[in-house]
Amino acid sequence: MLRALFVDDDSDFLEGIGEIATRQGFAVSCARSIREARELLENMPPDLVVIDLMLPDGDGIALMREVKDATSADVVIVSGMATVNSAIDALRLGALDYLTKPLDNSRLIAVLTNVLNLRSLKEEVGALRGELRKFGRFGRLVGSSPAMQVVYDMIVRVAPTDATVLITGESGTGKELVAQTVFELSSRRRRPYLPLDFGAIPQNLIESELFGHERGSFTGATQMRRGCFERAAGGTLFLDEITEMPIELQVKLLRVLESSTLVRVGGDEPVPVNVRLIAACNREPRQAIRDGKLREDLFYRLNVFPIELPPLRDRADDALQLAETFLAGFNAQQGTSKTIRRGGAPPDRGESVARQRARAQERTAPQLHHERADDRDERSPGRARDRTGAGRGG
Repeated sequence: MLRALFVDDDSDFLEGIGEIATRQGFAVSCARSIREARELLENMPPDLVVIDLMLPDGDGIALMREVKDATSADVVIVSGMATVNSAIDALRLGALDYLTKPLDNSRLIAVLTNVLNLRSLKEEVGALRGELRKFGRFGRLVGSSPAMQVVYDMIVRVAPTDATVLITGESGTGKELVAQTVFELSSRRRRPYLPLDFGAIPQNLIESELFGHERGSFTGATQMRRGCFERAAGGTLFLDEITEMPIELQVKLLRVLESSTLVRVGGDEPVPVNVRLIAACNREPRQAIRDGKLREDLFYRLNVFPIELPPLRDRADDALQLAETFLAGFNAQQGTSKTIRRGGAPPDRGESVARQRARAQERTAPQLHHERADDRDERSPGRARDRTGAGRGG
């Protein structure tokens, strides 16, 4: 049985939340101050700690830091005076979730269920760590350089939560692979994962594709169509090249994130939204804001948990392993058994992963005369799609 510790100075709140947790299968302890919580933490480390943001003898965030340093417990912050900034700060510091008072019982039950599900996920993360040490891989991601170790640690922290993630990095660094790994290590992994690349969709179709449309809302709309938010219900929506989204539609996306509802094109009824959102861009976000490509208020909504991917030039130790991975995939597709000759000229560390792969395929498959998508992408700056291994790199 998992143990839960609730820390709040409101006795009625503790009684109510304790009853719900007990019915969900937790052994419950309660503390009304930081001092009492510390005593309970020393005697019996819990699996979950729910902490009020404001306590009579200190700050709930400070107690959360102590819990994270001393135990492996998941932490949920509760507050009656919640703000967007306080929630974002708590999630960035490692909180599993953030609840507001008065408490929504169904929301609390969802959080408790998530904690139960996290036990198996943590075992899976441990297995991935072993795979990393042995083979230099972390799920779909390849490389064991110090720069990538930092990325893996961030994925492990954010994947079990529902926090919005913003992935940044140059083209070819693996942004979509990171998004897929976050999804596969989340409690939503048995629900849909839906990627949408704004750079690959005509701008006049983006609104309908994302939010859906009603029958008759425009010429050719012969029936109602659900958009990506609805089709990904309960799962994860990955929005790639977010700065390619028209600025006027960014306002509508911001409204969906704030209200958890949307209105289809041509409709007037709000539709509930339940998705985990991951976004990515290859522009530096603050420069995109200055260039008028990204709304600042949307950036702050997306940037709850930022992950910045290192360029290949900062991953020299991974270059050979990446090349071998790409060649193995090529051999599997073409039925060949080519190998890399060691001791040749070093790879250009400034090149993206996707472009090195395209160049390698050109050299090893001269018999293929048709034009590849990667070749066309190289001649169209800003439209190169990121592909690595079996998945796409973001």
